[in-house]
Amino acid sequence: MNASHRGTMSLPDRHILAGRSLNLAAVRLRVELVADALALPASEVERAMRNPEQSLIHFAAMHGQSIDWLLLGDVRGMVRERHGAAPDTRLPA
Repeated sequence: MNASHRGTMSLPDRHILAGRSLNLAAVRLRVELVADALALPASEVERAMRNPEQSLIHFAAMHGQSIDWLLLGDVRGMVRERHGAAPDTRLPA
């Protein structure tokens, strides 16, 4: 795992994160899905994908999305939040 001088992770096209592969093509599809559902302009997708280390976190916060879902496709956090359950601190299997 590479860290920049600011302490953020580098996210190459395929990066091993806690034993999982991060696929930026799949991340982009999820960002596009959110943009379509919220009628966001295509520029929002491009901005989110330009610098994933920071832009995806900003995109998730601005549009009320789960970073777990955007990055890993893990919907459990969203389900727990909507149900009012405490956050799950375990890493996805």
